[in-house]
Formats: sequence, structure tokens, C-alpha cells
Amino acid sequence: MQIQFTPSLQYCPVPRGPGPARAEVALEQPTEKLILSGTIAATAAGSSVAPTPVAAVQTVTTPVDPDRPFAGCVGRLIRGKNEGDFESLTNDATRKLVFLMDSQGLEELEGKSGYQQLIQIGHTPEHILEEVQSKGNRYKLVVWPRGGPDMSATWDNVSSLVGQLYPDVAEKVAARISELKSPEFSAWEDKAGYCFADVRPGDPRYVGYEELKQREGSALEVREFLYHVCHLRELYTGDGFTKKADGSRGVPEYISPNLKIADMPGARVIDVKIDLPACLPMF
Repeated sequence: MQIQFTPSLQYCPVPRGPGPARAEVALEQPTEKLILSGTIAATAAGSSVAPTPVAAVQTVTTPVDPDRPFAGCVGRLIRGKNEGDFESLTNDATRKLVFLMDSQGLEELEGKSGYQQLIQIGHTPEHILEEVQSKGNRYKLVVWPRGGPDMSATWDNVSSLVGQLYPDVAEKVAARISELKSPEFSAWEDKAGYCFADVRPGDPRYVGYEELKQREGSALEVREFLYHVCHLRELYTGDGFTKKADGSRGVPEYISPNLKIADMPGARVIDVKIDLPACLPMF
């Protein structure tokens, strides 16, 4: 079965005696309200599709604010082709670091179509077209209460988390972080003499984890490693906020180790339908 929801997210306050109001989200019950544009994937008796393992009821200790229904939550839009691709926060089995949005970013997705949601978080129309039409990917939104290993996506926090996830290059990254903070991204490509996006594994210019382990660890090499392996792309600024395609500041941005959704208390997976505008060019 699929449980249909109307477009906005709300937590239903449940009196618990003295202290701040708490909220329960019981997604197995259609009368409860976890509401965002999309549907919650569920499984009926006899269905061949396995659901994402989640607890039936999750208690959220953040006080309920009707004006900020996502308060205390973080989330991430994930993509994939089959259910196995949605078992963790990325369908890339080699990726250890992922980016998240906080309650403000989640609130800005409310009322938007799936396509508009992807544009909102910084995807270009060409990228969306390639992922949906050429690669056949689907999208889902994962939302869960804060309190895990997430941290603001600043340069210093990137250095710290990369040091934990990629210990063999921790010293090289930490030594260069201060040099990475000032130049615009375009300055690094100018220095390299090529576009990072044009370089793939196997190219002698490519700097992945194994390559950085073997190299000196110049600032340029570290920046390329962070681009290719950790997905610090063209719009990453390191100030803890997203950067929109027009150059304006976006919403608070967070980083986290990749996690299995089944191991995340209170995680909810919401289908996001992507309808491509008719005016987009076709491949």
C-alpha cells in the first residue's frame, strides 16, 4: 500500500505531563500527520516490495512549533534505481561523506514539485535531466531527528570528518585546509588548467583517495581529492551554507558520514516524483 499525504510536514503534539510538548510521528497510521509533498513507501501484506526498516512510532523531543514543522530535523534527497540503492544516504557504495540540509532547508522544499526541490538544493536542469532520463534514477527524501554525527559543513569540520573517514590522508588534508578557504573554486581550475568535472578515474590527472596517499599533498591535489571523493563541488564555500547557482547564499548545510537508514532512529523515507518540464532539451 501507499499512504498518501497532503503537502506540508507537521508533527502532532502529544501531552506528556510537565515540560515541553513532545511530538509523536506514527507513519503506519494514515490519520497521523507527517506531511510533505510525496508519499511514504509502505508494504501491504503479500507485497513483494520490502519497506525501509523503521520504528512504528518515533518520539521527537524537540518542542513543537507549528510555524517550524521541521524543527529539530535534518534530511537529504537521495537517488537510485532499485530499493537497494535507498538503503543508505547515498547509492554510491564508495562514498563516505554526504551533505545534509537542516530544518530551514527542509521547510524551503515545502509546496515545491520534485523538480523544483532538486533545483532548490543546487542541481542544474542538465544534471537533473541526465539523472532522471538518461540514467533512470528515482529520488526520495530522508528526514530524521538531529542528534547524530552531523556537523556544519565548514572547512574545519570537513578536515575533521575527512580525517576520521580517510585516515591515511588526514595530515595532508589538515595541513592544506587554511589554503583552501580563500580562493573561489574557479581559481583552482585555473591553476590546474582543466575542468575537474572532465577528469575521471584512470586519467593521470585524477586525484582520488589512493592517488592522494601516494602524492605530496599540495593544496591543489587536496582540493581535487575533496572534489572527486568527498563531493565538495563547484558551489561549496565552506562557510556552512549552500551557495545557489546565481551566487547568492542558500540555507545552512551539514556534513555527515554515510549511514544505513535502518540504523537511524526515527528516519522516514518519502518518495519524490520528478516531472521534467516540457521545455527542457532531450538527450
